[in-house]
Amino acid sequence: MLNIINTINFGNTFALIGLLSLPIIFFIVKLYPPTPREKKYSSFFLLKDILKTNNTKSKFPLWLLILRLLLCLLIIIFFSDPYLKKTSTTENYKNYVIIADNGWSITSNYQNYKNIIKDISIEAENHNKELHIYFSSLEKITKPNIFKHHNEVMEFISRNAPLAQQTFRKNLNKILEQNNYFKSSKVFYIFSNFDSGSLLAQNKTLSLIKENNSLIEIINPIKKITFIKEVNIKKETLELKIQRKGYYANNDFTLKIFGDNSDVLFEKKYTFKSNLNEYKLLETFPLEVINQFFKIKILNESHAGATFYLDDYGKRVAIGLVAEDEISSEKPLLSPIYYIKKSLDQNHSIHIASIKKILEEKKSIIFLPSNNKVSKTDKKRLKNWVNKGGVLVRFSDKNIINQKNLYLDEKNYFPSLRRIAKDFSIQEKLSITPFKKNKLLSSLEIPNDLVFEKQLIIDNHKSDIVVLASLEDQSPLITMKYVGSGKVILFHVTSNNEWSNLPLSSLFKDIISKLLLVPLEQKIEYSEEMSMKFRINSYGELASPIKTYYYKNSDFLKENYPSFRNPAGIYENENLSIALNLSGNFNTESFFSNIDEKFLIKSNYEKSVFQLKNYILVLIFITFFLDMLINILLKNNVLLIKFFKNIRISTFLLVFLIILPIHRKIDASENYNNLFLAYVKTDNKLFNQIAFSGLNNLKSYLIKRTSISPKGVKEIDIINDKILYFPLIYWKVADNINNLEEKTVKKIRNYLNTGGIILFDIIESSRSGSSTNEYALEKIKALFSDLGIEKLEQISKDHTIARSYYLLKNFPGRFDNRNLLIDTDNLDSKDGVSSVIVGSNDWTGAWAVDNNNYPLYQVVPGGDRQREISFRFGINLMMYALTGNYKSDQVHNKSILERLKKNNN
Repeated sequence: MLNIINTINFGNTFALIGLLSLPIIFFIVKLYPPTPREKKYSSFFLLKDILKTNNTKSKFPLWLLILRLLLCLLIIIFFSDPYLKKTSTTENYKNYVIIADNGWSITSNYQNYKNIIKDISIEAENHNKELHIYFSSLEKITKPNIFKHHNEVMEFISRNAPLAQQTFRKNLNKILEQNNYFKSSKVFYIFSNFDSGSLLAQNKTLSLIKENNSLIEIINPIKKITFIKEVNIKKETLELKIQRKGYYANNDFTLKIFGDNSDVLFEKKYTFKSNLNEYKLLETFPLEVINQFFKIKILNESHAGATFYLDDYGKRVAIGLVAEDEISSEKPLLSPIYYIKKSLDQNHSIHIASIKKILEEKKSIIFLPSNNKVSKTDKKRLKNWVNKGGVLVRFSDKNIINQKNLYLDEKNYFPSLRRIAKDFSIQEKLSITPFKKNKLLSSLEIPNDLVFEKQLIIDNHKSDIVVLASLEDQSPLITMKYVGSGKVILFHVTSNNEWSNLPLSSLFKDIISKLLLVPLEQKIEYSEEMSMKFRINSYGELASPIKTYYYKNSDFLKENYPSFRNPAGIYENENLSIALNLSGNFNTESFFSNIDEKFLIKSNYEKSVFQLKNYILVLIFITFFLDMLINILLKNNVLLIKFFKNIRISTFLLVFLIILPIHRKIDASENYNNLFLAYVKTDNKLFNQIAFSGLNNLKSYLIKRTSISPKGVKEIDIINDKILYFPLIYWKVADNINNLEEKTVKKIRNYLNTGGIILFDIIESSRSGSSTNEYALEKIKALFSDLGIEKLEQISKDHTIARSYYLLKNFPGRFDNRNLLIDTDNLDSKDGVSSVIVGSNDWTGAWAVDNNNYPLYQVVPGGDRQREISFRFGINLMMYALTGNYKSDQVHNKSILERLKKNNN
């Protein structure tokens, strides 16, 4: 018994002073017993019974007194914050220390992570200990963050979101080596092996922690995780390696690919084999589709490891390599195409054929090696192709000397052959001069062993010819000229080793790789420096940079991985966009290492205190209810048995118990008495989830900004459910809109004729971004015809929807397609209110948020401002549904005109 009492502690001991009030309450209750029962009677009755005993009670029932004292006692104990200690060793600790990983994997189970920290901080607070917090991914050695209250701790954690990177914990290791106070503290390490930059660094940290404090509790909050390990695009094939760890009841996962405008280009479900944790995914797409890919995401995985962004280096180039069949097979090492073919990235689509066949395939860039005879017809074809935007890369040879139209621009040039060190050259050996800054090739390194024997020289060198590379005597080596909308690039040496050893060097391959970027670039001269445009946060979403990051060139970024110096994000300059991803850039050696038993890593935190407040609160309510019930019975002199024997009361209870299970009647009453936002259920589960999330978020905006307080969001089965309760219904329409029976059509027609409004959102047109999907349009036209809606017109600028609450000029959603149609049939019979509104902006897609309250989709092209206007449209629409043409009355014109004038100013 004494042991149990010793384990009871109080977080707020000052509240126990309230126990002194119990004797006072006892005497007050004794002095003032309950009021006697009142009874109406006449004066004669008073005279008759005047000598009888008085009804005033002189004693208070002891059991009732004890009950009320118990109620007061429970209230006092509740405010004293009682808890049970499971162990008494915490008194020996100087303070509490939390070392927490805060890398990318933490967001996969962020709530569990925060709950563990909260429980530890409450325990420290209950024991009146300070809580010291270190993040393992320290950028520099700092002192710990110290807190005394758990609320401060949780606010600090919320302000410091996890990072989209792995870490080597170097600075944490230095702190562990320097500080000894960990030995006198109760230490917790919230650890994720997925955050480890290497297995060696991870084991070093764990060993140091164990040496510093052998009683440390290591807790891994990550139960399961799925991530993208590798991403490769080879020609027209997308290769992905997806890995997972942890127990999954469901082996399925869904992959989604988005375009630049957040439109969904691909979505498919895959299934892991039950005994495997890796899935190799191969999908084939046309090259034009692959070049539209922007973001690859695993659904339902909210971390940066499940999202991969593609950049300009990920775009595949359609390459043509001109060669006759016999040339490419005979003496390959001497072949003019051999070194070009060897230098080209085989992940691109390469077509080796004649000029005619290549031009039929619509390639982006064509390589014309040395020693190729170009007929007049082919030259004319090449010229037309270049003028339309093609890029031609041609190489010199002995035959080119007799040609004057080198750049296919109808201008005459006078080329000649130079023999280096034989034509009275000053230098016997020439190399390439260092590349100029802010040029296409500026980041490339020049080897020391280059030898040039011959070179094509142009006598009348024009200023409109751009020199990309030159020899040390300033004679051109690679030149380029803009021709029409395209470009012609000329190598002043051969494509084999006949004139130089450049094709044999690593520099040649690097130059060819850079030239493949030319079709993607608007200009060749630009700032090579890359700056961060968007950062990739720990959830894998794009966000504004916290500060500005600059890097000297794109190659530097491509060779690095996310860190404090190089955060994950999208980096851009005038021409290029480079994505530094975490996914596909992992060091995974620590992911599947079996260290749980060696370092005694737990999956959960076991509290050393047991909170009693919630149980005390339940007892308070029970005691209070009993006191109230007893008080009622005593005042009316009613016995409990007699109370339940009352026929009327028993009948009421019986009827109540019968009615209770009838949910539909209660639900109907709920729909009558409350306002709900509603959407039509479709066959597409994803559409339904987005509609629910979007309307639920709009509900919050309505409550915050207006006097409208919707109770919730309802999903409607348009065939079976009653719809008259809802003033506005959102209907997301896709290709597969079902044909409705006459009974359902009649129900919808009746709903519209009695004042209801339906917003039709044609989702397929949103994907295309401009014109409405013809099949979906035909389907919806057929539905409108059945409903008797024959006339749809573009909404006017002064329509009531544009001014019912906010003053709006357009009505965007996730997209900003300008067309918003309203029905104009029989407006007189409907008080001028349009019952049907048709658009294609995916409004709920703009409103929808995930479990962490982050928007599910980007809105294009207007970003956050467009999302705000979208919410305003939703508010205006709801106001319009509830008030009709109220704002079109003349009485409102003056205030509306003043607001319009103010906005214009």
